[in-house]
Parts: sequence; structure tokens; C-alpha cells
Amino acid sequence: MDHADISAARLREFIEHRSEKAFAALVRDHLNLVYSVALRRCGGQTGLAQDICQTVFTDFARKAAALPADVVVAGWLYQHASYVAATMLRAEDRRRRREGIAMQLRSLADDTDWPRLAPLLDDALLELEPSDRDPLVLRYLEKRPLAEVGSRLGLSENAARMRVDRAIDKLRAKLVKRGVTSTASALALALAGPAVTAAPATLAAVITTAALAAAVTTTSTLGLLSLMASTKLKVAILTAVLIAAGTTIALQQLSARRLRAENAELRQRADQAAEDARLARQTAAESAEAAARARQPSEELLRLRGEVGHFRQAARTAVPEKPVPRPAGDKAPPAPPAPFRADLGDVGAATPQMAASSFIWAATAGEHARVSELLELPASVSAADAAKHHEFLSKMMSNSFSGKRFIELQGIDTNPDGTLKLGLGYEDIGTGRTNTFPFLLRLHETGWKVVVEGEAPKDLDATQKQAPPP
Repeated sequence: MDHADISAARLREFIEHRSEKAFAALVRDHLNLVYSVALRRCGGQTGLAQDICQTVFTDFARKAAALPADVVVAGWLYQHASYVAATMLRAEDRRRRREGIAMQLRSLADDTDWPRLAPLLDDALLELEPSDRDPLVLRYLEKRPLAEVGSRLGLSENAARMRVDRAIDKLRAKLVKRGVTSTASALALALAGPAVTAAPATLAAVITTAALAAAVTTTSTLGLLSLMASTKLKVAILTAVLIAAGTTIALQQLSARRLRAENAELRQRADQAAEDARLARQTAAESAEAAARARQPSEELLRLRGEVGHFRQAARTAVPEKPVPRPAGDKAPPAPPAPFRADLGDVGAATPQMAASSFIWAATAGEHARVSELLELPASVSAADAAKHHEFLSKMMSNSFSGKRFIELQGIDTNPDGTLKLGLGYEDIGTGRTNTFPFLLRLHETGWKVVVEGEAPKDLDATQKQAPPP
């Protein structure tokens, strides 16, 4: 079987059985390929290349079930690594460009001393000719685009740009005479920024009402005087009546316009409040959707991180799959102690430590079926009695482990027959005393199993009645 067939078989095993061992083998087989592609794509940035590898294999584990049956694993990983690298590089380039633009704008803003420039700006603008001042007012103070500036001045967009640039240079020369030095770019930035301040929202309505009222009063008075002069009406009563009528009409018109302005302002505020409420609802909905999307991959991410942790632990503590028997009397050196945690649940049986941890969890949780998978019964137990012995031993181990908290791995010894003896330190929860519990394990095709030593009892039912489990 060639390498491609082996990868396909391991992929099927991972999809069908969620085999950690099969996925770890796929990662080992193709990691160099993915890392090399990532390293070339990102220009030798090792940190970014490692992030690309993590993303590629995470996507591979998540999408494995949806891949075609005839997929070439190496080809898919190569293509996806190239895609992920290009995506990350584009994001990195966008981030750098945004930072560069922000730095440039801050640098230009720092070049202009706005407190000194502000009192002198309008005097310098008034000294310019209208042909130079008008483009600056339209472009910067009213923030019109160059195309509109050119249209208002009867110029093309390119000609308007050149007119604005020349006007900026002339304004800068006027300011230099007043002791304010600045670059043309910084001056343009100041004109487009702090030189324009937004007026209060209600000021426009107030000004409009007052101006129209003044215009109405003036017009009514002038019309009344003209009427009196043309008709030569000298009667005081008629004059008083006409003046009163004109004044009343003017006041009514002024009141009506004021009410309309107030109504317009209230409508504007109501519309703004409705828009703010709509934006708040939209933001809340987007936040809820983002939170939901963030929660969706979190469980999968945690599971994948756990798998990666298991793979790393297996790589650190792995032993040969087929131990070589040693001659009698030739004691093998003890394996170095490795970290042990018994609170991980069912973590598989790829290493002796993982098998012991899974066995402890299964026994204390009452998972008799899992205990049976992790037990190696004595040779004297027949196939017909295996189920009874498994149930009996599972109950014994459940009682034995209850009240104990396993805390550390105290040592590993290799026996001449290929078995391993693990000493797991535990603490009695009731008394607080510590002690060591020995485990004997042997490697099988499906992983490590806990070995039950001694001869099996011939009458298991009588043994269960007479000798309660320890």
C-alpha cells in the first residue's frame, strides 16, 4: 500500500471512528508539506506559518466528513494551505496600510500649530484674490468634491485640483509672513479638520424663523407707508386701523412661522430618535448574531484543542508499539515520569498514562462497558465467563476508586515480559492521607490495557457473596 492509500485509509478511520491515533498520523505525515507552503507564502515568517498550519489542520478536522471519497489528502492540504496563507497575508497587508495611513495623518496634524494658526487664518484668506479664495472655501470649508468645485468655477476636475493647490501655496505664503510655518499638506489637513466646526442642530431653525419674521415686518411697514403716501390718507383713525391690521397680520405670520419651525425641529428630533433606536436594534441584533457565531465554533474549537493536547502528550510519552522482550534478569531502565491527570475523562489508550486515566474515569463513573474494553482478564477465564468477570471487576474497581483523588504519576517500571507498572499517587478524600496505587498494563493492537493478575475464581457467584470488593 503506497503513501496515498495509507492517508486515505487513515482519513476514513478518522471520519468513521473519530480515531485520535489516525488523525495524529495524518498530521505527522503532512505537516512538513503544509509548513513549507506556509513558510514560502509568508516570506519566512515562522510565527505566521505556524498559525497557518494550525488553521489548515483545524479546517481539515472540521471538514473531513464532507470531503469526497476519492480526495487526495496531500493535494487538498496543499491547496487549502495556499488559500489560508493568501487570506492571512491580505489581512496583514490591510492592517499595515491602515496603521501607516493613521501614522501619516497624525504626523501631518502635528506639523500644524493650530492654536497659532486659528486667529490668523481668516485674515490670510481675506487677503487672497476671490479666484484663489473661492476654491479653498468650496473645497475645504464646505468639503465639496473636486468635480463640484470645478463645475461651480467653470473648470475641469483636474484644473480645479491645480487651482486649489496653487491657492494653498499662496495662503501658506501669507501665513509665513505672520510667523506661522507649515507644510502645504498639513495646512490642507487643518483646513479640512479643525477649521470647520459643526453648528448646533437647532441653530438653523432659530435663524430661519427670526430672519423671515424680520423680513415680513419690514415689508408690511413699507407697504403701509407707500399706501398712505399714494392715496394721501390723512385720517388718523384710518391710519391707526391700518397700522394695527398690518401689525396683527405680521405677528400672526411670525407666530405661524415660529410654530412651523418648532414643529420641523420636533419632527427632526423624532426622526433622529427613531433612527437612533433602529441603529441600536440593529447593533444589538448584530451583537447577538456575532455572539451566536462565536459560541458555535467554541465547542468544536475546545474539542480540537483537547485532541491536539492528547496528540502532544502521546508524542511526549509514546513507547514502542511492539516492546522487545528482554532476557531474564536484564532489568530495563525505568521510563522517565510524565505528567498525569485523572480528571480528563475518557482520553483513549494511546499511552499507558492515558489508558490508566480512562480506566479510572470509567470505573468511578460506572461505565462498565468501557472498563471491559480496558481490561485484560487472566488466561484462565473462559470466553463464556468473561462477561461476569468484567462486571465483577468493574464493581470492585468502582468501590476501590471511590473516595480517592489521583494526583500524580510517581514512577514507571518496565517488566521483562513487556508489561509496564505504573505507580499513581492518590489522596484519600476523607482522611487526606496519600498513598500509591499500582497499575499493570500491556500493549495490545487497540492500545494499552490494565492487566488483572492471578487466577480467576472458579465460583464467581460464591466469591461475590463471601468477599465484598475492597
